[in-house]
Amino acid sequence: MAKKTQTTTEKAQVSEATPLASEEISPAVEDIQAPLEPKQIPPTPVVAQSKVELPYEQVAKQGFKEVFLSILKGRSTGEFIRVNDILKSFYPPVTANLPAAYQLQPAMKLLRSDLQALVAEKKIEVLQGKHLQLGRAWYNSQDEDPRTRYYHLGDILIDVKLL
Repeated sequence: MAKKTQTTTEKAQVSEATPLASEEISPAVEDIQAPLEPKQIPPTPVVAQSKVELPYEQVAKQGFKEVFLSILKGRSTGEFIRVNDILKSFYPPVTANLPAAYQLQPAMKLLRSDLQALVAEKKIEVLQGKHLQLGRAWYNSQDEDPRTRYYHLGDILIDVKLL
């Protein structure tokens, strides 16, 4: 059983030989409706929005101690509160491929001194004095990279109670 295959020239001749009827090309449309006009939607009024200050902008204006204590007063329950995320919000957002500002040793040394000043003024209590490790050097003995690393807010969990 041999199959008969058509060549492209034979296919072209077959398609030219069978004319298409005009009825097959465009069916008759009986009811033509007028086009609908789009509804005019009034523009929404623009409301002037006040700019919300981010915590790191407030720290730049008011100072670390005032902003930190006001946030703690709002969240105070009489128990220790984990403040790592609060303290991270005091630094500007990460840009490009640079490390976060809260990972830099000079920033952590400054934060350590600010927290120590609040402890000395007896306004807060830090659980186990963990804030004193901020900015300290450490070495990873199991890593092949011999670089010095420094403790930052991502490494140490700091719990604070408002007095």
